[in-house]
Amino acid sequence: MRKLCVAVVAILAVTASALLTPLASASPATKSRLAARAQLSAFQPRSVPGEVIVKFRKSSARMGSAAVVRASGASTIAGPIGRFRVLKAPAGISTTTLIHTLEANPTVAYAEPNYLRYLSMTPNDTRFSQQWALNNTGQSHPMSNSNAVRLGTADADMDVAEAWDTQQGDSETVIAIMDSGVDVSHPDLAANIWVNSGEIAGNGVDDDGNGYKDDINGWDFADNDAGLLQATGNYAGYDHGTHVAGIIGAVANNSTGISGVCPGCRLMVLKMFKPFDTDGDGTKDTMVGDIAGELKAFDYAIDMGADVINGSFGASVVSTRSERAKIKKAIASGITMVFAAGNENSDNDLLITSVDFDGDQVSDMTSPSYPASYDLAGIISVAASNDGDQNAFQSACFADFLSSEWPCTFTNWGHESVDVSAPGVDIVSTLPNNTYAAFDGTSMAAPAVSGVAGLVIAQHPDYTPTQVANAIMNSADHPAGLQTLNAFPSTPAPTADYTVTAGRVNAAAALDAPTTDNFPTTDGTIAGAKAIKGSVSGSVSWPEDTNDVYKKKLVKGATYKAVLNGAGTADLDLQIYKPGTDEIWQFDDRCFTTGGGCPVLFYDPNASGDASKRFTATKAGTYYFHVNAWLLNTANYSLKITRV
Repeated sequence: MRKLCVAVVAILAVTASALLTPLASASPATKSRLAARAQLSAFQPRSVPGEVIVKFRKSSARMGSAAVVRASGASTIAGPIGRFRVLKAPAGISTTTLIHTLEANPTVAYAEPNYLRYLSMTPNDTRFSQQWALNNTGQSHPMSNSNAVRLGTADADMDVAEAWDTQQGDSETVIAIMDSGVDVSHPDLAANIWVNSGEIAGNGVDDDGNGYKDDINGWDFADNDAGLLQATGNYAGYDHGTHVAGIIGAVANNSTGISGVCPGCRLMVLKMFKPFDTDGDGTKDTMVGDIAGELKAFDYAIDMGADVINGSFGASVVSTRSERAKIKKAIASGITMVFAAGNENSDNDLLITSVDFDGDQVSDMTSPSYPASYDLAGIISVAASNDGDQNAFQSACFADFLSSEWPCTFTNWGHESVDVSAPGVDIVSTLPNNTYAAFDGTSMAAPAVSGVAGLVIAQHPDYTPTQVANAIMNSADHPAGLQTLNAFPSTPAPTADYTVTAGRVNAAAALDAPTTDNFPTTDGTIAGAKAIKGSVSGSVSWPEDTNDVYKKKLVKGATYKAVLNGAGTADLDLQIYKPGTDEIWQFDDRCFTTGGGCPVLFYDPNASGDASKRFTATKAGTYYFHVNAWLLNTANYSLKITRV
C-alpha cells in the first residue's frame, strides 16, 4: 500500500522476490525479524548482464593490463577509467567465471559485477511562494501526486532567503548533477548551466583533449555522447535530473518559475542513467544507471573542476569496492559529496534485506542504501523532512489515510549513517519542456543540501569537503518533530535522534558555522572499533546506539570461538568481519557468488540475544566483531573471544 503513495521518482531499492516473505498475520516485531532471517545468499542484486568492472594494481603497466584482458577472452567496453576497466564476458562465460579468472592474475586488485543504481526523487520568481523549503511562512503550497494544497508550519524551512542576504553563490562554484539528465534549455536553468570553456560547440572535435567531443555542458556517460536528456520515450525518472537541477540552481529574480538554493552557482550535467527494463516484460520502462557510468562521471567531475557532486540515487544492501574507491578519490580531490539517504522507510544503520509488513510481496524496508551509507568523511548523507519539520511522509498519502503513520512515511534514517535532514516533501521544481511539478523524496532533500554546500563554498572557497560538511552539520536546526518516527504499523518508535545531527539544514547559519568535527567517529563503525583482549561487557539500544564494533588481532591458522550473550529475550546479533573490511554490513559482490572472499566471515540473523561462532583465522590480521540491536530492541550483553 505504501508504494502507491511514493512518487514515481523515488529511489528504487534493489529487491529479490526470493526474499519477500508474506507476514500479514504476524506482529510487527515478528515480521521484522522473520524477514531479516531470509537467506542472504538468495539475494541477487541486479547488474548489467555480462559486464565486469576490473581494477588493476598500481604496479600493472597499461600494456600488461591489456594482455590480461586478452587472456581472459573478455572485450573492453570502457577504459581505462584510472586503473579501472569495464569488460564484456565472452559468449558462454558467466560474469562469475570471468571474475574468478581475472582475480587469479596477480596484476588484478579485484573484479566485480557492474551493479545497477536507481533514482531516488523573496525573489520575484512566480512560483517562489510555493517553495516552502526556502521560506516557510505557513503558506499553502501544492502537494505531490495530488491536486490539493497544504498549509506549512512557519519557519520549518532552511532559512535560504536569509542566507541570500549574504551569499547567493557564484559562477566559480560548480555543482555536478549525476542523474538522469537535465533539460539545459529550460528557461529557468539555461543561464546557470556550466559551460566548458575549452570546447567549441558543434564542431565534432575534442577541443580540450579531455576525451569527450562537444562536451559543452557535461556528458552522457550512459550513452557515451553529448546528449544530456533522453530524447524519446516516457520513462520513469526521465524528468528526475531536471527537477534536481532546479532545486540546486534555478535562476533567481528572472520573473519566471522558481529559484534554486544556490542561484549563482553553475550546474554541470553528468547523465549516467538510461532506459532499462526493470520488470522483465521486455519493454524498457525506467531510467537506471550502473556503476561503470558512475565511475566515468566521477572522473569527469574531478578532471573538470566540480566543487560538489549531487547523487540522488542509490541501491540497498550491496556496496561496491569500485564505487567507494572513486568517491574517496573525489573527496581527496576537493569535491564535497551529497547523497540521498534513500526512500525505503528504513534504518541505514542496519542490514535489512526485506520487511514485508502488509504481505503484498513488496518489501517495505531495505537497507543500508549506498552510496549514502559509506563511512567516508566528506560525504553528506541526507534524510527528508516535511513542511512541519517532521521525518518525511507523503502529504497526499496523509490526506488519504488521515494519518502520518506508516504507510505514508518514506525517508530513510540512521543515527550513525545519515547526517542531516532537509526538505524533501512537496518540493516544486523544474521539469523538461518549461514545466514544473512537486515531487517527494530524499532525491529532493539531497539537492537542497548540495545548494547549501555551494553557498558555503562560494563564501569560503578554501574549505575542504570535510569542512563544508562540518559547517552544514554544526549549524543545523533541531526541531522536536525530527525526534519522532512513524516507521512501523501500530508500533510507535521511541523519541530519539534519528540522524547524526538530529537536525534540519539551515543555510544562513551554515555560511559562517564552525568547521570543527563535533560528530566524531563512534564505536559503531569499523574506523571507531574498540580493541578487545578476551571479553567485554556492553549495551546496545536501537536507534541511538544500534552498533558496537570491536577489533582483535588474530593468528593465521589458529582456531577461535566468539560467544555473544544477550540479556533476556532481546534481539541482538553478532557479525564477524575479515581483515581489510572498511564498513560494517559490507556485503559486496563476493558475498553473492560461489568464489568466496566475502568480507563477512559470519552473519547472525538469529532472533535471540545469544550467538556463537567457532572459526579458523585463514590469514593474520585484525578481525572485527560487531554486536547490533535489532529494531525496537535494547539490552546489555557480554562478548567473549577465546583461542581454542
